[in-house]
Amino acid sequence: MAKKKSKKGGAARVKAQAGEHARKVWLAGLGALAAAEAEGGKLFATLVARGEEVERRGKPVVDDLATKASRVREKAKERAKASWTRLGSALDEGLAGTLHRLGVPTREEFDALAASVEALGVRVDALAQEGTQRAPRRKPRKTARKKAAPRRPRRSAASPAPADAPAADAPPPDAPPAA
Repeated sequence: MAKKKSKKGGAARVKAQAGEHARKVWLAGLGALAAAEAEGGKLFATLVARGEEVERRGKPVVDDLATKASRVREKAKERAKASWTRLGSALDEGLAGTLHRLGVPTREEFDALAASVEALGVRVDALAQEGTQRAPRRKPRKTARKKAAPRRPRRSAASPAPADAPAADAPPPDAPPAA
């Protein structure tokens, strides 16, 4: 008969192999640490040298890109400013047209009117000064005026009643006045 393999022997062998692998990984880590210590300073110096070389080669490229970006930004700024100026002018013109249609005077018209009022004020003051220096005027004489003939009351087209007949809705002549 064939021999039966025990399950215990297979599990023990897998456990031993896993332990062996874990130990090898641990030893590899310790070896890497030791190598890094031994060559760490040398590696660090090499990395610094390479970084300086990359910086030396890349600095002009970065500076060039920064200059180009600055120019693009300035052009965009100028275009935006010009657009805002055009928009503001269009709004000002539209508003001025609307105010003109409504009859609101412009600043120039208002200033011209204020100057005219000021000039008139100066003339009035001058005339007032002249008036105080002149002799007072005499009042004109009152003349008797001829009295006009009394007017006849108008008749309406709806009720052609004689002028001396009282109206139908008029109160009697001896009634007290209505309040």
